[in-house]
Amino acid sequence: MKGNIMFDLGMRMDQEKYAPVVQGFFNLFRELGRYDMGSDEGEMVSEQLVKGGVYSICTLPNSNFAYSLTHFNYISDISIFPSTTELVIGPGMDLQTYPEHEDAYLIESDTMLWPKVTELSFSNAMLHIMDLPALDYFGDRSFYVLDTPSHHPGHISSLTHVMPIIFVLLKGDCCYHVGDIHPSPPPFSLHLPCIIPSECNALPLHILLRQNQVRAPTKDPSTTRTLSV
Repeated sequence: MKGNIMFDLGMRMDQEKYAPVVQGFFNLFRELGRYDMGSDEGEMVSEQLVKGGVYSICTLPNSNFAYSLTHFNYISDISIFPSTTELVIGPGMDLQTYPEHEDAYLIESDTMLWPKVTELSFSNAMLHIMDLPALDYFGDRSFYVLDTPSHHPGHISSLTHVMPIIFVLLKGDCCYHVGDIHPSPPPFSLHLPCIIPSECNALPLHILLRQNQVRAPTKDPSTTRTLSV
């Protein structure tokens, strides 16, 4: 590999510094009694790199990091990384920031203050992997970036060459089950019942983050209730 890249950064632990709309998302989940997404336990990726003795890699030439998408649980706090690193994003990724945009879920330090942001383009991609437009990022077949449209503008995934015949797919939020990318046609109906009762009331993340009012399904699908974020 001709360079280093960190793909996605996870959540930040100082979660009081998230944008207000994200804070509202945490409060909503607490109100619903699902789980506490506002926990500040654990270590951020940068802290884990320091603890593992590899943070110095971030200071080397051609060291970058990429967002598969800019949801709060992927971006962490990039301001603690060296300013020499480059932020790589997918085409059309939403980089609106708070407070300029009241409903944005990024803050200025997430992107606006970063010295170099590179937006990839797949419009002239000559390479396709799994029928997806792809870029050989370093030009040495070690790290491929895939155009994987998902529930967020500019979503990208990566296929990383880790051993001679082994690749690791870093999928971001493009799918939640290996069956989504299995090449075999499904032998069953695509309309499956919800088999995990605790997840049947799941709320679409893009709705929670972008709307001030959320219509949350109750156990009775014929009724809804409105919650303020």
